[in-house]
Amino acid sequence: MNIKTMIKAAEAAGKLALKYFRSDFLKYETKSSSADLVTEIDIASQNEILDVLSKNCPGIPIITEEKNPQTYPEKYFLVDPLDGTLNYFHGIPLFCVSIALIDKGYPVLGVVHVPTFSETFTAEKSKGAYLNSKRIQVSNKLRLEDALCVTGWPYNKKLHNWTQNAVRKMLEVTQEVRILGSAALELCYIAAGNLDIYFEIGLSPWDIAAGYLIASEAGATVSSISVDGFELNLGEILATSPAIYADTLKILRKSSE
Repeated sequence: MNIKTMIKAAEAAGKLALKYFRSDFLKYETKSSSADLVTEIDIASQNEILDVLSKNCPGIPIITEEKNPQTYPEKYFLVDPLDGTLNYFHGIPLFCVSIALIDKGYPVLGVVHVPTFSETFTAEKSKGAYLNSKRIQVSNKLRLEDALCVTGWPYNKKLHNWTQNAVRKMLEVTQEVRILGSAALELCYIAAGNLDIYFEIGLSPWDIAAGYLIASEAGATVSSISVDGFELNLGEILATSPAIYADTLKILRKSSE
């Protein structure tokens, strides 16, 4: 499998999304909540990706946010055709296309394309992370008080209390806590050293698969929060520069108290 095919698919979808960005009368539907939208561009972007991947990699199943099965094969593409749909809907340029190749439960190739900024983040397991073909690495922040933190609100409102507690605790010890509205993009900005801490719960596998690999390959320490190690289907993630990981995890695990 050549990552160039994944880049081609992501850039084709991004081009389409950019063409209709900030257009009037965008058709949409709500899913789990009023903040959880699917627009006609999500579907059109998905179709662009399906077309490229199915033609070039016919033997690999494709699972997307808008088209996912009850069970998962051993090897498959995992696609979020428009991560940051709510931003896109409101004309905010923080959205992206995310594609990962999953093998035996873990991402081995990852592509995140940000059409508004012409940025394409890529990673291959054990071969590093790149932004527009240039090697990137996580920040070297050593102290929490110097770290810029980012998170997101879960669609499931039952998880809001945990997030509010976590934000409150992190605000006390970090430079600031921000919300960008795109999990894949936030992980890429961890990888590039623009952000120092990212945490979130209530996620889906397609939100974080490619970004997890990109951040990891850039040198970030990435894990789940409630358990040791990383479980893609658990729906939670913490990614930081290595020196501040242990202290951050300790704080977040106390957010349930």
